[in-house]
Amino acid sequence: MINFAVDSGQRISTESFLDTMASVVYPLLDMCFEGSSSDEAIRLGLLALSCSVFLQWKQLGMSYPHFTSVFRGCLTRLTYSHISSQLLLWLLMVGAVSVCEATDDGWLKPLLLVNIGLCEIDSWSKMQDLLKSFIWIGLVHDKPGKGIFDSTIIYLDNPPLNH
Repeated sequence: MINFAVDSGQRISTESFLDTMASVVYPLLDMCFEGSSSDEAIRLGLLALSCSVFLQWKQLGMSYPHFTSVFRGCLTRLTYSHISSQLLLWLLMVGAVSVCEATDDGWLKPLLLVNIGLCEIDSWSKMQDLLKSFIWIGLVHDKPGKGIFDSTIIYLDNPPLNH
């Protein structure tokens, strides 16, 4: 709905925005899944996406340390045979633009690199196509997403030195 409004030059009413926030966020908060399941990873990914759309605290310099820790724990414990590389890449990118900080690069960038390779992504436009095949709001996510993508791809040519 937001992508349509942006593309058509229309605005979403405050009432529709708040109704959507309540109908999306509260049910996600109420769900309960095993901590390392794909269902929990998707639930957390949707909550992260909701943070970037509805709360936008990251843009105000506020962070979500507990949520980020739970999100990281879930994604790093996932059994990857139960989730596609495309979905995992979307989850990682949503987390990166929504709730993760630069201090998360140590676990995030290696997972991004592996899954970018598995998905054969070699450009930002291919990454956008993949992200938009799930849920991605260009107006909100494209600028930080491209920054994450560019800073991750740099590792392919210049891997960090281990000291």
